[in-house]
Order: sequence, then structure tokens, then C-alpha cells
Amino acid sequence: MEEQEQGNSSSPFCLSIRANQGWWPYAVTYTVLFATGLLSLSLILTLTSVSFKFNRMTMLANSKIVPLFDLLFDPQSMTGKVHFTLTLVFNTTYISIMLWRSSTRPLYDCSIADSTPVYLIVETLSSCYLIINSIARLITAKHRIIRWISLLTLVDIFTLSHPFISLLCGYDWLGLRALRFLWLFEASKVLKALPDTINSEDIVKIAKIVSRFIGVWLSSSGMIQLLENSGDPWDAVSDEMTSA
Repeated sequence: MEEQEQGNSSSPFCLSIRANQGWWPYAVTYTVLFATGLLSLSLILTLTSVSFKFNRMTMLANSKIVPLFDLLFDPQSMTGKVHFTLTLVFNTTYISIMLWRSSTRPLYDCSIADSTPVYLIVETLSSCYLIINSIARLITAKHRIIRWISLLTLVDIFTLSHPFISLLCGYDWLGLRALRFLWLFEASKVLKALPDTINSEDIVKIAKIVSRFIGVWLSSSGMIQLLENSGDPWDAVSDEMTSA
């Protein structure tokens, strides 16, 4: 198995990816997703303020859709408890896969060009549910543009789109997966779905402080590891300019 992985990492396909800085398709996709979402929300906001008919249609749609998604984020309802539990499970799954992948796979994993590994399939399924959660959070937000440019939405864009890009490109870059640790900022909200003996005010405050510290610490460590493994991203550009 190890020999096969080494062979994949030293194949002409994988060598060309490393030589040509294979992270750029991911960076372009992140930028396009963020810009498209921001422009779409801005356009909807503009049409709502200009067109009375469009504003009325938007208000009618919100009155029917938003209450349904509000149940997902109500920690006191059974729907909310199930949703928070599933969100915890899928986020934990994503983080576990990221830790395993960073310790056992190379920076650029080219083995998926031959067959899709199990870890990427599980990561894709986890991302699907978390994308639904992110969309629901955006729909229920009072100020959707502010929600779109918030930290957690940016984390979703940088992490949840990652496995889909890998499947399309035919190789998997370690990437910005470590930013998923910042989801721990929401850990205190999960406690509110637990029994009252666990989610007391003092415990929630302590959990909020501790989870934010751990989230920043682990995500920073992951980004440092990425930079150490990647080297200087402008080396290839400098080499091309020198050779020219």
C-alpha cells in the first residue's frame, strides 16, 4: 500500500501538479464562490429595495420558508436537538478525516486519479450535510450579506467545497481543511441542546472561552503545517522568471 502511494506521489501526473502549484484551482474556486454569493445577495437586496413586487414576493417566501429552518436552530425543540447532534457528528467526522489525512497522506494525494479513496467519499457526504446547515443558517439570518461575509461562512466556503474540487481535479490537496477547527466557536450552542444540568450558564461561558482558544490554536497549527509542507508558493514563479 505504501509503495503504491509513493508511486502515485512520484508519477508524472503528480510531479506536474507539484511543479505547477496545484493549489490554484482551489483558490480560484473559493474566490468565485464567495464573489458569486456576495453578488447574488447584493442583487436580491437591490431588487427588494427597488421593486415593490419583488419585495412582496421575497417577504412571502421568507414567511413560509424561514419558520421551517428556524426549527433547526431551536435547541429546545426535538428537531433542533437532532440537528445539533448531527452537525456535531459530521463536523467531528470532517475534523477526524482531516487529522488522519494530514498525518498519512502527502500534500498532494494523486491516488484518487485511479480510484476514489474512502476518506474522500466520507468527507464529501459529511460536507453535503454541513452545506445544508450553512444554507439554512444563511436563510434564517436577518442580515444575509453580513452572514455571508462572517467567519463561519468563510470557513464553510474554504472547507466544505474542498472534496468536490478534489473529485473534479483528480487529485487532493491538503488545503485549508484545518480552518474547520474554527467551528469550535459554535460548541457552546451545542451545549444548549443538552439537559439543563449540563448547559448551565457558567458551563456555557467556560465552554465558549475554551472552545475558541482551542479552535484558534488548532487551526493555526494546521495552517503552519500546510505552509511548512508547501514551501514558498512563489518559488515556481521566481524560477520561471529566472529561466526566462
